[in-house]
Amino acid sequence: MKEPTGLEVYFRSEKLLIVAVVLLLSSALLAFGSQVAEPSPNSSGVQVVNPVIQYDTLESLQGAADFLVQTPQALPTGYEVEEYALVAQTIAQVTYSCGEDKLVYRTSTEQEAPGEVSGEFPWESSLTCGASTVSVLGDQEDVILHASWQRDGMWYSLTSSEGLTAESLTALVTSIL
Repeated sequence: MKEPTGLEVYFRSEKLLIVAVVLLLSSALLAFGSQVAEPSPNSSGVQVVNPVIQYDTLESLQGAADFLVQTPQALPTGYEVEEYALVAQTIAQVTYSCGEDKLVYRTSTEQEAPGEVSGEFPWESSLTCGASTVSVLGDQEDVILHASWQRDGMWYSLTSSEGLTAESLTALVTSIL
């Protein structure tokens, strides 16, 4: 048999190297691919629970909450209750509506819970409403879109889609019983 030349040895070893790399990559892809594709044993049958539970009445909401749910007694003219809800077992929420406007009232014993709000508000200030200092956010001074405050260990917030006046907000805040 004839001895292979240097060039033939080079091409054979290169082919073997390519075959080895392809096999290695294939094995790695199969190993990692099967790990990604297989669900973990703890995730089978897991359901995402809706954190918002709706109620028909204030009394039923009160029965589900672990705290006294106090609501505004002086709503702006035309607003009616649309929904009672308990959010994440810690926030009582009452949604009022008047036409297209929604007024969302939240209360909780947890400090940050009811006041969470997203969005950019070019105007922010504070108002004194009775015994409470209320942080307010809005597009401009006479259109309050979000308000939050604390009183007697409870945290409160009001969010309006159309905006409230300072007078309306003061009436709402001071009427919470």
